[in-house]
Amino acid sequence: MKRLKNILLSKKTIIIISLFLLLYIIYAFFVPRKSKYSLDDNTFICTVENIYIKDYYKLDLSCKEKITGYSYNELDIEIGDVIKVTGNLKEIESYNNFNIFNYKNYMNNQGSFFNLNIENITIIRKSRGLYKLKSNIINRVNNLKSFSYINSLVLGDKSYIDDNILSIYKSLGIMHIFAISGMHLNILINTFNKIFRKKNIFTGILLLLLLFLYYLLVKSVSLLRAFIYYLISCINNKYNISLTIYHKLFYLFAIMIFINPYFVFSSSFLYSYFISSFLIVMGKKINSLSNYFLKLLLVSFLSFIIAFPLNIYFYYEVNIFSLISNLFAVPYVSFILFPLCLLVIIFPFLDEVLFVSISNFQNICVFLTSFNILLIFKKSLIITLLYYLLFLFIKRDKKGIIILIFLLLVHYNYNSIFKSSFVNYIDQTTPNMIQRISGIFERNPLISKEI
Repeated sequence: MKRLKNILLSKKTIIIISLFLLLYIIYAFFVPRKSKYSLDDNTFICTVENIYIKDYYKLDLSCKEKITGYSYNELDIEIGDVIKVTGNLKEIESYNNFNIFNYKNYMNNQGSFFNLNIENITIIRKSRGLYKLKSNIINRVNNLKSFSYINSLVLGDKSYIDDNILSIYKSLGIMHIFAISGMHLNILINTFNKIFRKKNIFTGILLLLLLFLYYLLVKSVSLLRAFIYYLISCINNKYNISLTIYHKLFYLFAIMIFINPYFVFSSSFLYSYFISSFLIVMGKKINSLSNYFLKLLLVSFLSFIIAFPLNIYFYYEVNIFSLISNLFAVPYVSFILFPLCLLVIIFPFLDEVLFVSISNFQNICVFLTSFNILLIFKKSLIITLLYYLLFLFIKRDKKGIIILIFLLLVHYNYNSIFKSSFVNYIDQTTPNMIQRISGIFERNPLISKEI
């Protein structure tokens, strides 16, 4: 173990791993992933990962790669079934409008390239193992009033929560609490430690096994990050390797990228990693406060600051009021909704209590939206990176705050300061739109155009 300790703490090891990660990420960025299928393929052997039932059936299928299947016919299948499915593949559509969420790139980075119009399904093997457990949990609660929130907070699937409600949560900047992450993991760890007060090797291995099984059940990137960090901390404490916080965060990032280099393009991974890492680094400062409300206020403020550049990059806007809304939402979900969701799975008769709690939460969130203070920014990867470089600089020299404020003012007023004579139009692939706008340019040669 002494040799392992020396290797892990060595600067040479960190430099070598850093260079490898850089090359790995560059490769992932410049060499696009390719599908293992072609449009001519029409028969697939898949495992059903998830089932969404609305006006139609939407299936997340794990075949040679991920495929999303659609059917308007009633299907008698469950999560975990291994099926032979026939149908027609269709490439995921690409949106041509600039600076908007690119669904095709998002799915491609997850290893999914096609949608499947399902014609026929034959069950090869019925669900078993963890899939069967997940299916049983869903079947147990799918007729309850609170099903959508149980599915979201326990199984990581927000698809059944009303879109209008999700928009409200997004505008308040509290969507992160509906993604299974370190917050959920900490609650489960604390609950486990209270049940098994005696800590030994057996309870430690049992806890790690349960957490890993939970990850396999929900397959959340944020939960994987939290699990790996907890595993690194356990190994570090057990074998007295003396890894610092920065070492652990570095090896966490290295392991995650080694598992999948495309995590660097995932907003859920970036939010989870950056926010949790910053809070871990600031842990002593946070824990030095004895008042719970002050702790929560500091955590909310630090989370807001570190997520600020990512909010701009991914959503082009920042809600200043999210500082306040998180003070209400985080403890409410952590100490009321999430524990109640777990209890309702065991005791379904508590569903009414959970439903009332959810209704109260939604009503308060709707009220809070009237206080939203939205700031709109121009998307820029370079400026986003500049923000984080300034955060590192401020940690060494507080004078960096002046530069940060200056950058913030310039960024917010970018369009007023750097005026452009170019006109961009929506959907450049629409011929009629191009013809109409081209006619405007022809009639007014003073206007420059960018096509």
